[in-house]
Amino acid sequence: MNSPLRPALAPVPIPKAPRNLKDKSPTGLQLLTTASYAPQDQFEVWRTRVSSIFDVKPQPGARGRGFDVEYLVSNLSQLIFTSGHFSAQSLSRLPDHARRSSVDHWMLVRTISGEAWFATGERQIHAKAGDTYLISLDQDFRGRMTDYQAQILYLPRDAFRSVAADFDKLCNMILPGSLIGLLGDHLGSLENRLVDMGPEELAQAGRATVDLIAASIQPLHKRLQEALGAIDTVLFERANVYIQSHLANPDLAPEDLMQAIGVSRSNLYRAFEHVGGVSRHIQSCRLLAARSALRRGGRIQDIAYNHGFSSGTVFARAFRREFGYSPSKARDRSDPETGET
Repeated sequence: MNSPLRPALAPVPIPKAPRNLKDKSPTGLQLLTTASYAPQDQFEVWRTRVSSIFDVKPQPGARGRGFDVEYLVSNLSQLIFTSGHFSAQSLSRLPDHARRSSVDHWMLVRTISGEAWFATGERQIHAKAGDTYLISLDQDFRGRMTDYQAQILYLPRDAFRSVAADFDKLCNMILPGSLIGLLGDHLGSLENRLVDMGPEELAQAGRATVDLIAASIQPLHKRLQEALGAIDTVLFERANVYIQSHLANPDLAPEDLMQAIGVSRSNLYRAFEHVGGVSRHIQSCRLLAARSALRRGGRIQDIAYNHGFSSGTVFARAFRREFGYSPSKARDRSDPETGET
């Protein structure tokens, strides 16, 4: 990493101890490196240092050949600031690791060079130079990176309580917008000034940075919700077309819709939240279609089977719960609710 600060700071060996993210004591800028260790020991030093945060592995065939890590670090009380370059590696935080090491933080990453891939739940990202993204250390994730240069901030949840829910919804996606660009400008300037700050100034800089991070990221949640709303409408309409054409299938289930329209379970369920869920909507569609068929006449049992019900009795119970009257009344006389025949 090219930085005017490097000549002013003597490199210090990375400590052979796990990083304590819960420490809030302001500490001035340090330049930490693996270069002080023998090549065959460098990766193990790094693995130990980040073991409180995630598990890491070197790229296949790289173990024992040296592992180059050099980064600036400063504790600003409200957050921990780091900036440096890191050899290619894979990293993960899975349930076993989370049980061993509980941390209540997000990791905000601003990519300078290199590429990174992360997967959490059903979200996947591919980050390149210039991209900024947020990873929750409360969530399971897997990732890998090439030789990588980045600014990485560790953000404690208790410093962002008022916007925590919004932050959680924005994890593992590339954060867009001019405000994120403004945040990047601030982080670049902050890196150049930390070297001259004392404890009180570091704490003040931490508070100001927390405020700017919140102001930059929180509005993105509203934009995300608007985009998701439009996506949900399209998904609902596509799924509903499939449902209407398969009402006779007694085994019609959410899994069929997921496969037919190529959507994840969580996205499908979100699109149907406003109608009480996927299964509830399928049942309602069956009953509405069956009621229309009853008005045209026909045997109740046949209509029940033709609309996916296992028996006339099951159909009759569901029909009465839905409309408040029996299938026979719907067939034999006008609709008690509308008066239509």
